[in-house]
Amino acid sequence: MLNCSVHVIMYLYYFLSTFGPNMQRRLLPFKKYLTLIQMGHIAFIFTYSLRGIAPNCGDETVKYFTLITFLNGSINFLCFLNFYKSYKKAKTA
Repeated sequence: MLNCSVHVIMYLYYFLSTFGPNMQRRLLPFKKYLTLIQMGHIAFIFTYSLRGIAPNCGDETVKYFTLITFLNGSINFLCFLNFYKSYKKAKTA
């Protein structure tokens, strides 16, 4: 449900941005918030995945999946964080 909601917001933003430069200028203030929503979504996923390392939670396969999910989420989060920081750089330039 969370993933679906985030993607609906994201694709609505992209759809509206196809209406030309005027609409893109109007959407520009929301770009930063869209990135924050995506970062929150990814942080929730990799934090939630840590349940798999609980002592009584599944076998080794679950633990490997947990590790892969956590690493993937961390990398994606760092990429979005770097992207988010570019908004501040663009504002000060």
